Amino acid sequence: MYRSLLLLVTVAVVTAAPAVAEEPVTKEEVVRLLQEGFSEALIVEKIETSGADIDLSVEAMVELKSAGATDDVLRAILENQTAASAETPSEIAPPADMVLIPAGEFIMGSDDGEEDYAPAHRVYVNAFYIDKYEVTNADYEEFDPAHIRGSASECDECPVTNVSKRNAAAYARWAERRLPTEAEWEKAARGPEGYLYGHGDKYDKRLVNAQASAAVRVGSYPWNGYGVYDMLGNVWEWCADYYSKAYYSQSPDRNPSGPSQGLGSIVRGGSFRNGKEVHVAVRTWRNSSYRFRSIGFRCARDVVPQQQPPRSE
Repeated sequence: MYRSLLLLVTVAVVTAAPAVAEEPVTKEEVVRLLQEGFSEALIVEKIETSGADIDLSVEAMVELKSAGATDDVLRAILENQTAASAETPSEIAPPADMVLIPAGEFIMGSDDGEEDYAPAHRVYVNAFYIDKYEVTNADYEEFDPAHIRGSASECDECPVTNVSKRNAAAYARWAERRLPTEAEWEKAARGPEGYLYGHGDKYDKRLVNAQASAAVRVGSYPWNGYGVYDMLGNVWEWCADYYSKAYYSQSPDRNPSGPSQGLGSIVRGGSFRNGKEVHVAVRTWRNSSYRFRSIGFRCARDVVPQQQPPRSE
């Protein structure tokens, strides 16, 4: 009897004992699991259970994708990063799905190329938040359940397309956000280093979905130095500004918001089919009421209180 009671107590204690926490998964461990042929589902489960001590820099994401990491594996890493590895590039904590772009100057445009994005000129922009990712089909359809998905961007986590600028602006208002100005978009796209291709001044096809037949899930390619994804490639993005070919020659140097009227509205960033001819200075326009299979958007939001530009001496 006493032996039976002891056995029951022992079993109860063992059953109630908390599991020993596993160490967060490292990049090297994910690469090893991929190389050893472990399934995507098992790798994702391990990451979700243990967390991920992985700083998803450009180099790390390229290495993981080269080893065979799928979009789901990368997304699991992003969503389960430990505190040490999940630091944002901003000093002020932004909303969970946005990145803070700090106030300051940057060089907008380029003197090497088309007339409408010349001359290169210095612009000051107030601090603002911008979406880490392009708005997805799933995001947009919470606002508009009747939306018809584009044939080249159909998955839930693919960027929404077949939306006019008016549709995009209406969604942004519903989400208590707005469309970014063209200057805000380019500042965020260039990253803190001011790169022409976001990740550098030379085109690297491994870092952008720009030579493909369709869009891919947002966040499938590495972020830039600000922590923003897919500013180049995947889909073009609506901006708030009207288009004028000569605008840069008369643009204000502080918080430019485009001309008061124009042929149509600015789209930026290129799409899945544009290739290396599209860099962050390239600008073009489309009719604001039209919908296109390769144009989507992301949102911005003011930082309150707005940071004011420094006074000139």
